[in-house]
Amino acid sequence: MPDSVVNKVLHLPDFTQVNGQAKGTVKDAAGKIKLGLGGLGEILLDGTLLDSTYQMDLVAQNLLVNRLAVDTTLRPLKTLGLKVHLSGEGFQLGKTASMKLTGKFDSLIWDNLILRDITFDGDVKGKQFSGGLQSPDERVAVRIRAAGDFSTNIPVLDLDIALNCIDMREFGWVNRPTTVCMRILAHSEGLSVDTLTALVKIETIDLQYDTVHIQPGDLTLDIKLDNRQNNINIASDWLEGEIKGYFSLTDLSTTIANIADQYFIVDRTASMPPVSTDSLSVKLHLLKTEVLTTGLVPGLTKLDPVKLEGSLVGQRNYFNLSIQAPKIVYTTWDIDSLNLRSYAGDTAALFVMTTPLVKRGEQDFIENAVLNGRFLDNVADVSFKASSDDGRERFLLELQGLLNNKTKETRISLSPRQIIDYKEWAVNAENEIRIVPGNMEIKQLKMTGNGQSIQIEGATKKLAGNKTGLDFAVDIDRLNYNNFDIFVTSIFLELEGWAEAHLKIKGTADAPQVRGKMQLHETFFRPALTNVRYQLSETPLEFTETGVRVDGLTLRDPYNKTLEINGKITSKDWTDIQTNLTLHADRWQVLNSTRQQNPVYFGELYVSLDGTIRGPLSNPDIQLALKTAKESSFTYVYDVATQALQHEGIVYFLPPPRQYLRPPIYDAPVGKQPFTLSASIEIDSNLTINSVINPVTGDDFRGKATGRLQLDMLSNGNMTLAGQVELVRGTYNYSYQSVVKRSFEVSTGSTITWTGDVRYPELDLKARYKFKASPYPLVVNQLSVASTEEAALYRRPQTFFLQTTVKGSATQPDVNFEFIYASAEKQDAFGSTFGNQQSGLVENALSNVNNDKNLLSRQVFGVLLLRNFIGETVGSTSLSGGGNPLQTGLTSFLTGQINALADQYLTFVDVDFATTDGSTNSGTSQAEGSTNYQLRLQKSFFEDRLTFKLSGGTTVSGNGDEATSALENASVEYALTPKGDLKVTVFSERGFELLNASSANLRNSGAGFIITKEFGGKKRKR
Repeated sequence: MPDSVVNKVLHLPDFTQVNGQAKGTVKDAAGKIKLGLGGLGEILLDGTLLDSTYQMDLVAQNLLVNRLAVDTTLRPLKTLGLKVHLSGEGFQLGKTASMKLTGKFDSLIWDNLILRDITFDGDVKGKQFSGGLQSPDERVAVRIRAAGDFSTNIPVLDLDIALNCIDMREFGWVNRPTTVCMRILAHSEGLSVDTLTALVKIETIDLQYDTVHIQPGDLTLDIKLDNRQNNINIASDWLEGEIKGYFSLTDLSTTIANIADQYFIVDRTASMPPVSTDSLSVKLHLLKTEVLTTGLVPGLTKLDPVKLEGSLVGQRNYFNLSIQAPKIVYTTWDIDSLNLRSYAGDTAALFVMTTPLVKRGEQDFIENAVLNGRFLDNVADVSFKASSDDGRERFLLELQGLLNNKTKETRISLSPRQIIDYKEWAVNAENEIRIVPGNMEIKQLKMTGNGQSIQIEGATKKLAGNKTGLDFAVDIDRLNYNNFDIFVTSIFLELEGWAEAHLKIKGTADAPQVRGKMQLHETFFRPALTNVRYQLSETPLEFTETGVRVDGLTLRDPYNKTLEINGKITSKDWTDIQTNLTLHADRWQVLNSTRQQNPVYFGELYVSLDGTIRGPLSNPDIQLALKTAKESSFTYVYDVATQALQHEGIVYFLPPPRQYLRPPIYDAPVGKQPFTLSASIEIDSNLTINSVINPVTGDDFRGKATGRLQLDMLSNGNMTLAGQVELVRGTYNYSYQSVVKRSFEVSTGSTITWTGDVRYPELDLKARYKFKASPYPLVVNQLSVASTEEAALYRRPQTFFLQTTVKGSATQPDVNFEFIYASAEKQDAFGSTFGNQQSGLVENALSNVNNDKNLLSRQVFGVLLLRNFIGETVGSTSLSGGGNPLQTGLTSFLTGQINALADQYLTFVDVDFATTDGSTNSGTSQAEGSTNYQLRLQKSFFEDRLTFKLSGGTTVSGNGDEATSALENASVEYALTPKGDLKVTVFSERGFELLNASSANLRNSGAGFIITKEFGGKKRKR
């Protein structure tokens, strides 16, 4: 086939084979053709023709599209296999032709994504058409429907595109798990960007970044393009804006670039002609920023609504841009009231950016910052200034650039006075940085200040093969580390010392050659993560043709213990840098942190270690063998409010609610780790381990542990942990509502085992709470015929254990409780007076409790909260209406105990808790066997002159299925006289009327006076 036809679309192989057969006339024909494209695929055609009607089947197998297609945008499409059936009548498309098309992509490989069974269809009748495509694969769940009508003067096109949902990783567009779901509905009139009217609605937007689920809301685009008279409106409840003016969409980027050239490249000593006739204005207002702060931009956690406004006039070489961002929080940076203004007129271009405060974490980083730039008559003046609130200059960085269009060069010089973090530097007035196309030269760049001196001289040179040669000399007589305090405060709590260096840098930009010497002096540093102050030895670092030797480099801790580093870093041209280092330490401190400094983990940790660092510097392999020293004490805070394990009430453990998360598509790594780590960790049995389970309530574990762990961190970011830690001894302190505090002794043999996934350790823990209590409530029902002396034996306090076991994973533990009764021989002063028959009675009662979950839960509550067993009956009181004596006894017992606890712990408010039995009269609103719980609170202030009263109740039905609650009375009283005999009150109380059956739902509210007067020695209120 002619090259002019084929090579514009396809690159056919050198050998293409065509086999086929055709028979019939031009009005009645049938044929089959097989097209072999060497090793690039095969195409089969089978069709018939009868008068003007026809049908054809096309089968394509294993087409290597990335090698056949001319268009490079199709290169990710590797192979394609499809089937198509076409039937129709007429041959003039857009006039007499009427065709139907159905087909299926049997397989499609895009990059490494394999898709199957993608169906498509089409229907053409003259100048009208409709069609669509649908993919059932959940990774690219797309449905597209389109319909058009070209029979009118202005073509009409309707689109319905549903993305439900697309995993962007599959196409290599993102590394993080990112899924896009939405529906796009568009109606357009006209197909040219010069004449187009369209209404585009984007509905049900649903974005997922990592595990964050975002639904910003629908968006509407109203587009009107009419021969450069354009207007685009954006409307939604999260983004609104407008772009309007006289411009061409296709030429707009060129216009903006040309205006920039007028001020930054072209000689401005004379007036310049207009770059275009375009003019437009832009207004965008991001109302709801969650779409950016909850996943789209990693690290961006807060962004207040942002405004962008701008205008452009090509005939005047003019533009004006304004951006306002009231609040930006990115990683640890907090930027307040950021304003950017950029402007270009006939003679100059200006920009200014201001912010009153930039914080890093909780500390102020810079204040009152202003970045200014001015470009006028080929002279650029740029400055950055920042001052403290008291007016002191903190930063003053100024430079000037001279632009020369004739020589195509830029000459930059630093101002003689520079201030960096309150420190003033003097710069040689003859300094110059000369930039020409392809090369740069630095002359007499010398900075001095505070006894320091830095000098840089040299140049680059363009070499053959599009390489850049280097020839620089760097001489640092002294450079203090405190120059960098502002940049490293989040990393180092303390950094002292200074450095000197004399280096020659030659070679090329892609393969530099560094020769010379560097030495660090009086170096002390304290990392924020560990809070250990280290001293770095003054070992010189020699840069030779084979690399850097670091033998004898040490890090000394506060107790004069050292980490020794020996070996070398090899490289000839600093492109392929290889490490070969050994590490050794004996009882070296790696952690010295308090809870105030690091609320997650703290303590004093000492280790002995041997290790190696080998491989490329970009991805070294770190091998470590560590053993904890017995002087160590380590605390880890496991906050139940944010972690997977949390407890509710007394005996229930629940996992947190599961976040929205689509099923994983494949286990592709989402990031690269800059190193690989393999650490063998031995935990000494003398290591003291503290683990704070809940910092609010004070739940914690304290004890000793031993074990071996193997930690591996792979280059794809995956971390594995294998091994077992055994809790040798320890105490778990449990608390409930800050009132109940109990200590469980951890049993020997309790273990935590990791089998790979560091997030899911397997638990096998046992702990005992030892207490003394009378067994009488457990056996009272069996003592109905016992003598007074026999019953008295069971009232004596005895020793019991409440044992809890935790098995399974940390996120879904299986927690069980069991009561254990020590044998009679081990009971204090119990032995002979408490025979086997009596002790067996207690053991049987405990066995019944352990086997009944309801009884067990009740007794656990009683023991932990009240330090006693709860009796199944209390006395022999019976209900007049035939109530439940067990329920009555239990509620009476709890009422007394709760009131006792309130008197002991809730001294700041008067509390009264009471229970009453509901009516047994079926004619009333309370069902038989119901129980009323009433709570009254009262608090007085200002020597009892101001009093708040509140009372309410809950009614629980006999079977416990229904409960009704109500606020009964609330009042505020104020004594107008010191004695309190005259008070004013505001009240709201439940109303009752004897003749009104529904009076329980009435409320009386109002205000009044309370007068107290004595009559006959008694006080009465009116």
